[in-house]
Amino acid sequence: MITSIMASNPASFSTYEQRSRFAKYYLYKNRFLFKNDSSKDKKWTGMWQSRSILQTFAAHLDYTRGCVPVEAPGCEEQLSRIALALSAAAAKRALHLLSTGEMSFEVTTAVAKGKRKVMRKSEAQALNNDLLWKVIISNNEDFSESLWGYDSRMFLNAINRIPAENMLDIVKSAEPFMATATGHVEINSVEDMDEEYVDLLDFR
Repeated sequence: MITSIMASNPASFSTYEQRSRFAKYYLYKNRFLFKNDSSKDKKWTGMWQSRSILQTFAAHLDYTRGCVPVEAPGCEEQLSRIALALSAAAAKRALHLLSTGEMSFEVTTAVAKGKRKVMRKSEAQALNNDLLWKVIISNNEDFSESLWGYDSRMFLNAINRIPAENMLDIVKSAEPFMATATGHVEINSVEDMDEEYVDLLDFR
């Protein structure tokens, strides 16, 4: 998703400074979670429905659908909430890496000796005007429980407060992005949460 954004406007993202500004803009107060984030007074709407979140969420749903048997009532909905929380954490991590320069890009021509290069599904690549953008991530930081477990749990705590009908709407909003539409800390009060995440409890 990040690679596609970079490839869509090469002139705007050709330097580390440009990419870092972009990432910091969306990291500010978790702006990247919102569908409508243009208001200057922070009255953003469409929480958990930004394109980046829905695309990441859809990729997870598409990859895992039908792979895990769901038997207990309500289990499928909770799995969707967990997947949405992990999607938010993954998107935040990608923006973090971009903001610090630990994510960079290799841009090469997509045509070699008259033949178009094959894009592997497993690689984060994007194609634009015969230029192939490939993401390069530093080995200094993994997407691990020790580094990103806390953020994931904070997001899940907020997502668990989303009304069931709104959660269903979020899942439906993610489906168009799918290839085929077919020992944790408990947070019990607002006082237990960092200021960065308290605002997310007010679903809108």
